Amino acid sequence: MRSGHQVYFQQSIYCLFPMLFDQVTSDTQELQAGTTLLQHPASPAHYGCLYYTLCWKYLETLNISARYLSSEHNMCYCQECHAKSGDKDYYERGNPGKTYALPIGWCRFGLRASDPGEWHVAFHGTTPDRVMSILQSGGLVAAGDRTIDGEEVFERSGHFTPSLKPYPGFDTKRIFVSPTIKYAGHDAYAKIKESYYDTEFERWYRPKVAFQLWIRPNSYSISGQTVLHVAQGQFDPKFSNNEIEWSTKDKLSTRVYGLLIKMQQ
Repeated sequence: MRSGHQVYFQQSIYCLFPMLFDQVTSDTQELQAGTTLLQHPASPAHYGCLYYTLCWKYLETLNISARYLSSEHNMCYCQECHAKSGDKDYYERGNPGKTYALPIGWCRFGLRASDPGEWHVAFHGTTPDRVMSILQSGGLVAAGDRTIDGEEVFERSGHFTPSLKPYPGFDTKRIFVSPTIKYAGHDAYAKIKESYYDTEFERWYRPKVAFQLWIRPNSYSISGQTVLHVAQGQFDPKFSNNEIEWSTKDKLSTRVYGLLIKMQQ
């Protein structure tokens, strides 16, 4: 049985976004009942949050089929919602345990994925135009791999290449992630491709996207940052710049379970 909050929320969303509601309802008729994007997560921390609504509206522009989405992991991590939740900034997960940072300042929209259990949590910055390709391919891919459409993946513009490396032995053909969004969400990874104008708020925003994922322990290497010189500062006070970048060649060792969105002016 749905609570009064859930009924009110769905009715409100239908009034605001009838096309989104109808589209998701249609897409999910063949899916498991009660698992649509429009279901609000159990935590009431961000009911009525304008930032969550803004991120939700931008999510609609990405045209992601409901078959990839699940409300199970939806969460707003804006400063206000994070403060209301009472959550800490950092948590530990996996066996052996590894610390990760909550993606404060971002909103997470859940993806359909089974929890592998004692895996670690990490983040992977990307661009809006690559989100669907990653989902359709079944997860993250490395340079040199091919997407489900047969397109070869190359190192992105502005990234290191086999002929341009930060240090000898650096392998560009790996999947790169980080235990903190402060690194994975850097402009070098979560590049801003275009601006977004919201007609309700009458403002321009610069959206960023990233994935939150589980990564299998002992499947990845830990190394230092490859974006800035150490002298230019630390990305996250909890993590040394010398251990902030994780990478793996085994794409089966990662499993994305959340699409993160950040809207900044």
